[in-house]
Amino acid sequence: MEIFFENLFQFIAEITIQIFGEVLFDSGFHSLAEAIQWKEKPSPLLAAIGYLIWGGIIGALTLLVFPSLIIKSQGLRIINLVLTPIIAGLIMTL
Repeated sequence: MEIFFENLFQFIAEITIQIFGEVLFDSGFHSLAEAIQWKEKPSPLLAAIGYLIWGGIIGALTLLVFPSLIIKSQGLRIINLVLTPIIAGLIMTL
């Protein structure tokens, strides 16, 4: 039972870190876009590339804080890989 709660806590911690980082960078993108105003509507392709780069940067920065794997189980890591971006995206749309 202890292992279950440990894995649950690790999963929730990973989601929280991901959401916090995404919200910070998303708000930074919006403020930057307001200041620059290159175009009326940004290119979805360029926005996707920018989010991919920022996601990689956030992932690299979390390795400084957590150098070892947070989620040890292979199955939970796969579930985390699928669910965390979806949950972060849903929260960002709110």
